[in-house]
Amino acid sequence: MSGRSRRGRVSRFSGRASAGERADSIREAIYVAFTLLAVLVVNLSHGAEHPAAVAGTLALTGGALAVTMFAADAVSHIVAHDRAMTSAEWRHAARASFGPLVLIVVPVAVLLISEAGVWSEQTALTLAILSVAVGLCSVGWLAVRGITATTLRRAVLAVGLAAVAAAVIGIQVLAHG
Repeated sequence: MSGRSRRGRVSRFSGRASAGERADSIREAIYVAFTLLAVLVVNLSHGAEHPAAVAGTLALTGGALAVTMFAADAVSHIVAHDRAMTSAEWRHAARASFGPLVLIVVPVAVLLISEAGVWSEQTALTLAILSVAVGLCSVGWLAVRGITATTLRRAVLAVGLAAVAAAVIGIQVLAHG
């Protein structure tokens, strides 16, 4: 499809980015999603004090994770290539590391709305977990959509990612329940 979607727009994951660059972005988004789920599950199982505090924790955790991923990219690049990153490589590392922070927007908004008394803390945390799970499913859909494979193989990959996500959430609930 040469990087263009059916509507003629260039897609973020299938445009000019190489397969490796798309894989980096998807991998980092999966890391962020699972980290956010861990934070939310811990707060749900141990009773968070205030939804605004959980929103702050999510934002700080996501930001720290993005900076860590960016630093890891820079250091591993120097080790692997024995040179600093080019400006294009810096831009890619920044997009791959900081782009997944979009997954934080909805859960933070849900938690802040809950602080205003719209939902209970329990409901807000549950909705935040569901929003991150939907974000993770979206990342998985982008991942399998961008590969050249049969529909059956793509479906198996998508179901496999969903099963791993469900298992991780289940383990987190068991560990913190």
